[in-house]
Amino acid sequence: QEYVNEFSKKSEAIETLLRHEQWDTISVSSYFQGMIRVINDLQIDDEGFINFDTQNDQELADNLVVDGQNFQVINSICELVKLFYEYIKIVRYFPNIAPQVASHLVNLLKVFNMISSEQILGSQAFHSKILAKGITAKHLAITYQSLSFIMTEVPFLQEQILCRSSSDQPQISSKFSEVLTDIDNHKTQILNKLSKMLSDVIRKSMNSPLPVSYTHLRA
Repeated sequence: QEYVNEFSKKSEAIETLLRHEQWDTISVSSYFQGMIRVINDLQIDDEGFINFDTQNDQELADNLVVDGQNFQVINSICELVKLFYEYIKIVRYFPNIAPQVASHLVNLLKVFNMISSEQILGSQAFHSKILAKGITAKHLAITYQSLSFIMTEVPFLQEQILCRSSSDQPQISSKFSEVLTDIDNHKTQILNKLSKMLSDVIRKSMNSPLPVSYTHLRA
């Protein structure tokens, strides 16, 4: 129960951070890349997982690398990575609670997906004055990148949990599959929104009078 309560507190902290997210990409400490590396290494032993190399954790990079792909990230994603690491560490110590950890992790991903949709697609970040100048294509693109990062990372989280769960594996897989579908639908909505914004710009441009210097041109 103690771990459940701790997970709930940390999930609430992520939710609060996401509701105040500035939606600007940041430089990333190699500390977070180290977390990703050990989470995604199914062969690493417990000692290596806990004591991953942090000697160069002050080095900064523009991206997090997952499965050979580069992702620019926001503050909320870095905090999410820390929580991913904590979840998997608990599963390694206490594999008997793997199903419960999976449920908490899936719920966390659902919350991230829901709030990011409210903040950007739903323009809540604009209405709350966090993005007072409005939601731009940049903010949509950053959200899309964040969701793409999550979708790329989730299979590694799922495998870390499944390989330590002696029961409920079909249910665990089903829960992860469901949340991935939700996130993918969210990404599609973002692409549709970006496409509409681009179409509006083109349409506005086409309806504007040409400068005098161009009116003599012929096809």
